[in-house]
Amino acid sequence: MSEVQVQAIIIGVFTLLGVTLGALGAYYQARQAAKADREKDERHRNWSLRDFTRDRRLAVRDARCRQAEDFISAMSQDFHQFRTHSAWIVALDPAGPVPPELHEFAWWQKRIDKAVFQYGPVVSAISTRKHDLQLPWGKMDQAWRNMSAHYTFAYGNVIANRTPVPNPEELSAAITEVYEAYNEAQREFIETIDKIKSSRMR
Repeated sequence: MSEVQVQAIIIGVFTLLGVTLGALGAYYQARQAAKADREKDERHRNWSLRDFTRDRRLAVRDARCRQAEDFISAMSQDFHQFRTHSAWIVALDPAGPVPPELHEFAWWQKRIDKAVFQYGPVVSAISTRKHDLQLPWGKMDQAWRNMSAHYTFAYGNVIANRTPVPNPEELSAAITEVYEAYNEAQREFIETIDKIKSSRMR
């Protein structure tokens, strides 16, 4: 075998080896690029799922906050009327005519437990360890029940039995005290729900 043939064979072997190594390198590089693309796509999918989940949780939380705020607003209007009627009955002359509004409110008062606290579960659902709505809610609940007791006592004396309220000054002061306690609890509730709405999702 001549020297030229040997050189041709060596060149051919190295050329073939180079082509093979190049093909292997290209295959490995393409495989790595495909793997990187898959990982990138997976990350994007995970990010999208997390964003969707977070947006969904925020939407649910905000809807519950609006529901609670709307109900607290309506409840507070009712409580103001409740306090007004309670004070009105205390000051009413038992021998005089009874305004029709007080009879209507007495009927409505019988439905108060079902009508007023129907959104209690919403309060527990949006409360957090850091921002607890259940504490001010409990104070509002208790204030309502205290006002209900004062109202029932005054109604039983003045309207049902047509007799004056014993110690009307004390009862009027107690009604005012309960009203102030309710307003303070309502302030705490509104401040807390504002913090919940502005906080990051836990």
